[in-house]
Amino acid sequence: EIRERTGGRVITVIEFLSPGSKEGGEGQRQYLQKQRDILQSETNLVEVDLVRSGQRVIAFPARCIPSVHRLDYLACVRCGWSRKGRELYAMPLRQQLPAIAIPLRQSDRPARLDLQVLIDQCYRNGHHDDIDYSGAPFPPLPAGEWEWAEAMLKAAGKR
Repeated sequence: EIRERTGGRVITVIEFLSPGSKEGGEGQRQYLQKQRDILQSETNLVEVDLVRSGQRVIAFPARCIPSVHRLDYLACVRCGWSRKGRELYAMPLRQQLPAIAIPLRQSDRPARLDLQVLIDQCYRNGHHDDIDYSGAPFPPLPAGEWEWAEAMLKAAGKR
């Protein structure tokens, strides 16, 4: 959450979706209720979906997502002062994650959040370099993506 210094009003909520928010059940129900509450307020909502499994739950109707944005990884930014205005960031697997604009107050310039730098830092700080990459990913990658990922893992000494 990004809050105002005085008064503590929430200006922006940034959500990194989890498997629990996408795979049905209570976790998804709770997330969708939180999402509805935010969308009915003047709070900005930024959703970052880096989870390939489960249902698409970002606050953007799936039927309205342009075909070029229908990727496994997607971010959606909704400004609280513009009920209909939403910005999508497509994140192809083979490209670095983008920097996205984080809305603040309507009178403020958006902040810039470099997702690749953030994820790289989380990976290092969380000691995730010991993940076992010997198995196949789930859900499976499409054939072209699988060969690319396999080459990347080999180059990194993970295969």
